[in-house]
Amino acid sequence: GAGTLVGPPPHPCARSKATDEDGYYSDVGFFGLTAHAWTRLVPDRIVDAFLTLGSCLVVGDAPGDPDCFCSATAWARGRRAVGLPAEAHVAGPPPKSIRHLFKEAELVDSAKVSGSRYDTVVLVDNDGQRIGAAAKAAMQRARRVVVVDHHEVDPTRESLGLAPDTELLVWKISGADAAALMTLATVLRGLDQA
Repeated sequence: GAGTLVGPPPHPCARSKATDEDGYYSDVGFFGLTAHAWTRLVPDRIVDAFLTLGSCLVVGDAPGDPDCFCSATAWARGRRAVGLPAEAHVAGPPPKSIRHLFKEAELVDSAKVSGSRYDTVVLVDNDGQRIGAAAKAAMQRARRVVVVDHHEVDPTRESLGLAPDTELLVWKISGADAAALMTLATVLRGLDQA
């Protein structure tokens, strides 16, 4: 079947019981863990938001770990790859271990965010509670807010401080190892659809 060497792929978050060795054992296995398994899980409304015209700010959790920095940057790069504007922002510098992954000025600073208005604000790897003042203000002015997270969170218009007419889309899979997997699947679906 699609995604594995034999049979249909299991859900990408499914794990077996731990073996005698340290760590988890996954039924998916190395060859079965393809992006295809994840792309099937992306809600159509999230793909539509990824492809929506207009300005977009993608915000990672502050102070941030590699997952939020890479997810925010990948989402923004994916939109730019299909000719749509997007900027990535995290209120803080990336960890030294991943700084080489970013182009100069690829992550916009708080001053740039404060001076801009965005149609869509995407929160990756966070629920909007630790994003910095500039990103919070940008989110509260946006027409649409998208949350893509793998933590146990339940963001609402009230918790985010959004107006009643602001569109809020939330995609949460608490079993995902990283928001980067969810971002990758969204970008792949978006590129394919575009």
